[in-house]
Amino acid sequence: MVGKYFELDLHPFEMHGCEILDTVKVQFNIKAYIPNAFIPNSNDNNIFRPYLSEIGLSSYDFRIFDRWGDLVFHEDKDPEKGWNGQYKGKNSPCPSGVYVYIIQVTTLICPKTLIKGDVTLISK
Repeated sequence: MVGKYFELDLHPFEMHGCEILDTVKVQFNIKAYIPNAFIPNSNDNNIFRPYLSEIGLSSYDFRIFDRWGDLVFHEDKDPEKGWNGQYKGKNSPCPSGVYVYIIQVTTLICPKTLIKGDVTLISK
């Protein structure tokens, strides 16, 4: 889970009319399941994408880079679309190896949240 903390100032009154001051920290989370490996062109697990529980996305940016820093995949509209292991969507498979992903999400509740990690592409 990734998320942001917000502080809320509370000013309730006790039963004798005295004001009580307190601050509460509230955390809003985006639950994310992100696989750490996938096998393109297999029957199962052949598309790599994050699974986000948060609804109400106002912005979404998903990028995958190879070990030299070249962008091999980019999606900024549909969180349901994932990477099939092809180089920039062309019919050119990327080699087996470790790739880095960066996901930037903004929701109605959470401001910009950055999720970073890596995924292993396993060729058949």
